[in-house]
Amino acid sequence: MKRNSLIILFSINLLFLTTISAHKRTDYKKKVKEDVDTINVGGDRYRVKWLLRENFEKGNWQNSWVLEATKADVEIKDGKLHLLDYGIGTTLWYKNEFPANIIIRYKTQTEEGMAENKLNFNHISHATETDGSILKIGKESKRTGAYTQYHQFPNYIATLTYKHSRLRRDPGFELLSDSKEAAALDSIYEVVYSVYNGRIRYYLNGVKIHDVNDPKNALPGGKFGLRTWSTKAWWDDIEIGVLEKL
Repeated sequence: MKRNSLIILFSINLLFLTTISAHKRTDYKKKVKEDVDTINVGGDRYRVKWLLRENFEKGNWQNSWVLEATKADVEIKDGKLHLLDYGIGTTLWYKNEFPANIIIRYKTQTEEGMAENKLNFNHISHATETDGSILKIGKESKRTGAYTQYHQFPNYIATLTYKHSRLRRDPGFELLSDSKEAAALDSIYEVVYSVYNGRIRYYLNGVKIHDVNDPKNALPGGKFGLRTWSTKAWWDDIEIGVLEKL
């Protein structure tokens, strides 16, 4: 009886510790190994300490990513993340948070058979709850993937569609920068996106498309997510790093 009590007590303590760690912010200074790089893109130079290098070679995306969607297909094939959204909207969140001064780089392309007016290669960064706490994601968030739901809490949204490319700040869906640069069928895009002390820059295949300062106080760090609507596409080589002093 005494042994059973100890086992139950141990299980409860382990569950408690697991719950606490899931809602605890990452201390990158302690956790991250040195992986420093220098990037030159669009005439700008960055010094980066990489925190994430995701190439989807391991195949089990659920270990690190959480899906928010009403109806979507996600699979790993040929070392790429393939995602199909059926028209409501899909967001795929990385589980961990990232700091405020970051750089993000990834590759993406539509799949065969896509209509030109359904090209959406978007991402969300610096996402937190309204009170600044860690953003609830997946089933815990109760979001369906509908776009308007992501305008209710703090974040930056970068969009690349068949019509334009834009940067916005939430809550409020505030437009920060607008470009006529648009996505095309069958093109592979490398997106590079940086935020440093509220200055946001966005590069597409090495060309700087956006360069804007947030007119309000810069958002703190938060979660990152891939985002699309009515699109069948793949993503690969997702890299996120903290920017050292520019």
